[in-house]
Amino acid sequence: MTDHSSMKLGKRPARIDHRTLRLAKYLGALPPPKPAVDWLSKVPSFQMFGNDTKGDCTIAAIGNLAIAWTFSIGRPAIPSVDELLAIYAILSPDDQGCVMLDVLKYWRQNAIAGVKLGAFAQVNVQNQQEMQVALELFGGLYTGVGLPIAAQTQDIWDVSSGRKSIADSWGGHCVPFGSYAANWDCVTWGALKAATWPWIQEYMQEAYVLITPDWFTSSGKTPEGLDLPTLTSDLALVTA
Repeated sequence: MTDHSSMKLGKRPARIDHRTLRLAKYLGALPPPKPAVDWLSKVPSFQMFGNDTKGDCTIAAIGNLAIAWTFSIGRPAIPSVDELLAIYAILSPDDQGCVMLDVLKYWRQNAIAGVKLGAFAQVNVQNQQEMQVALELFGGLYTGVGLPIAAQTQDIWDVSSGRKSIADSWGGHCVPFGSYAANWDCVTWGALKAATWPWIQEYMQEAYVLITPDWFTSSGKTPEGLDLPTLTSDLALVTA
């Protein structure tokens, strides 16, 4: 049976900044999502990045997203554990976790593990179509969830009942989602974890798409054909 109870969390409560761009404004009329998308299967193994002993999930999630991006475009790279932990120590010297928005703002000014963040935009976590399209186009989602105690021992994260099912009864956690089909897959504690869409609706508190050069091929386009100059122009509000 799965037992994650000894693992660390580390996502602090979401901070609202009304200047943060909402992805829906950029996408306009949403295209029909694909029935399944997978940006994770090319990765032979993901990394813990210290999240078994430190509450650095907000940084570990970036490390695993970087792995997924670079493997997907054929330029595989694995960030240094020591470098990621050093950045976490800057943002949370007392190991009290981080606010995801603070991490993103820091990342825009400072490369993390050699990866530069050009822009980010918030995704509506209750809109399944927007979530699917965002994951497809941008290679994954940087998300924060309020884990219930029940999540400690579930093989697949799904909605349950009872006191152990209360959101945040375990605590806040940051995970990158990188595929969906019947279920959605994220990376946590160095491994893949499946979650159902009802679980996401119940426990996901925030989600962002990230615009980084590591998601673009040598032609300047994403694997799905989006053009880098167009994206950076259209998302100029985020980088201003």
